Amino acid sequence: MKRYWFAAPLLLPLIVILIWSIAIPTNVIERLLEDNLSRSLNLRVRVEDLKKDILFGLEADSLTLYRDDRTIIKIDDLKLRINPLTLITGTLDVYSIKGNLGSGKLKGNLSISSSSYKAHIEASNIDIATIPYMSGFSLKGTDSFSGNLKIKDGKGEARFWSNNVVLDNAFIAGVALPLKAFNDIKGALDLSPGYVDVKSFSFEGSELSARIKGTVKAGTMDMVMEVMPKASYLNENSIFFSLLNQYKVSPGYYAIPIKGPLS
Repeated sequence: MKRYWFAAPLLLPLIVILIWSIAIPTNVIERLLEDNLSRSLNLRVRVEDLKKDILFGLEADSLTLYRDDRTIIKIDDLKLRINPLTLITGTLDVYSIKGNLGSGKLKGNLSISSSSYKAHIEASNIDIATIPYMSGFSLKGTDSFSGNLKIKDGKGEARFWSNNVVLDNAFIAGVALPLKAFNDIKGALDLSPGYVDVKSFSFEGSELSARIKGTVKAGTMDMVMEVMPKASYLNENSIFFSLLNQYKVSPGYYAIPIKGPLS
């Protein structure tokens, strides 16, 4: 029998593949993914038509995040590569994530268990119109943004940027914001459970600039948008800025409060 022991290392990968293919049903993985993501993100998660391949890959038609019954974000053509051995301990270790968000792309990695999670996600060329949650802010536009997210157990950071963006003016928390005048946007957020610290959020246009600072705590915004128009823009848009006159601090400087529930 000893002469056959050399074959054990060769058989181990085959045994793991058989266990993956036969002994671990797809619906178990789907439930693990949905339940652990829901618990970690405090959102409802729905995975559609999950399939697995023989080389420890998973594919799903879509993964959707909901707050109550409202769609936050929907990722299509989701492809995952996992470490199958971690499933024994109830951990889902995803070393490769790829998916589509509208015409944009997502990639990254994720490790999640019943008590902990961490993720690093990169997004590129995401069209604002493909994010349903943005409609709650009357925020619409064309072109796209890119960014990245690093998070562990609710604490982390998010960075995003967009060049040559075209936005429509919007009402946020009941306040009119002149978003149409901006071309470039970039931001940095620090994240904690139930808390977002807006470290920097800047808007740049040829004749108008602005920045947002403040926090979002337990779903409630407490922020200020500082708007700084050039004199020529202020004169050309005097009617619009007359609506903001109550927020005027000094000539060419407006501080607009953004307060209330994060819709």
